[in-house]
Amino acid sequence: METNNTHRRVFYLHKEKEAADTTKAMATTHLPEVLATKYKKGEENVKSHITKAVAVASPVRLMRIKNSIPTPPNALPRKYTPEEALALFIDLGLTKKKYIILRKSLLQRNADILPGYKKITQAKKEAVPLSPKMTEVSADIKLQNLMDHTSTRLLQSFTEGKLKSLPKELALITKWDCDRSSVQSAYKQRINVDDETITDSNMFMASIVPLRLKDEASEYWKNPPPSSTILCRPILFQYEQESSELIKATVSDIKNQNAILEPTIIEIEEGNVIKIKHDLLLTMVDGKVLNLITNTTSTMKYPICKSQKDFENVDDSITDELNYEYGISPLHARIRCMEFVLKLAYTLPQQGEVFVDNTTCKEKQNRRKKIIQDAFYKEIGLRVDCPKYECGNTNDGNFLRRFFENDEVTAHITKVDRDIVK
Repeated sequence: METNNTHRRVFYLHKEKEAADTTKAMATTHLPEVLATKYKKGEENVKSHITKAVAVASPVRLMRIKNSIPTPPNALPRKYTPEEALALFIDLGLTKKKYIILRKSLLQRNADILPGYKKITQAKKEAVPLSPKMTEVSADIKLQNLMDHTSTRLLQSFTEGKLKSLPKELALITKWDCDRSSVQSAYKQRINVDDETITDSNMFMASIVPLRLKDEASEYWKNPPPSSTILCRPILFQYEQESSELIKATVSDIKNQNAILEPTIIEIEEGNVIKIKHDLLLTMVDGKVLNLITNTTSTMKYPICKSQKDFENVDDSITDELNYEYGISPLHARIRCMEFVLKLAYTLPQQGEVFVDNTTCKEKQNRRKKIIQDAFYKEIGLRVDCPKYECGNTNDGNFLRRFFENDEVTAHITKVDRDIVK
């Protein structure tokens, strides 16, 4: 295998030398004209037009043309672009030292496919929106700048052919939220601020996730993992304890910026302009934030219903339609259903169980809970209803999916009727 690669490399070097010798006495500016003259009959006329277009193309267009050319099966490995190398750098969680070691290791094996670290640094700067405001304890950016940058970067991922086929007006659907970081650590370094109540053990942030790029008739881009953090973009983050006042102020500020948000104008090429309007939806919210922004005082009351007693009433007149814009969280709703089945199982008498006369109801439930937890761990391999070290418990989306997919096992362990579980 190594011998074949060596022969292939020698062949390409020989072809490059032969081409250099042929064009040594010819000015570089004349090369497009010479090639265009050569290709002027029949089907080769297309090559003539392509050669002339390449000669006057911009650097951005040249890169798109290059990326659109398929790599022959026996060609040399295709080199990473700085953006692709940056994505690899982030996905693998590399440090600067590890990246340099990886690149040197590949170079020693004649695989020059990763750009230098300086090019990654430059690509990282281009991936950051313009004019962020940063202090010792916070960083934020104007919503207009963030949406303009997001739209521009999104279109840069399109091929030249797809860009030309886009309509002149599009809409970018985006969801956003604000919440605290649940696993924020306190570090040894001191923060240089006068307010002693500000510590790096509390982190509050707001962010957006682009979902779809569309017009009235068609959809041209869709976020493959809409619930993942891969395409999550922060609006702000700060070292501050989450509070009702902070949440309300943040939501109010971003809504005010959204109200005056202008469409993004992107020039694809001279004379070809695309206008992207922005539609931001506040739907990435948990129950706590939703209750605050809808002034819902009781956690037992659903924000869409005007009162708790109306929850079972299907009449539309008792619902608050202004709160429809916040949507619902299917994940949280399904988790609540799962927890209902579990708590029901903890209270149901189990066949063959024996308790002494003075055993309280609480003690009975705790013993049944332990038996059910052990059974789930044995049958499915996951721990249920156990507290986590950082916060919350193990009742997450992963266990939820396994819980309802294995409805027969779940019904057997919990002794809840299988039809209820289904």
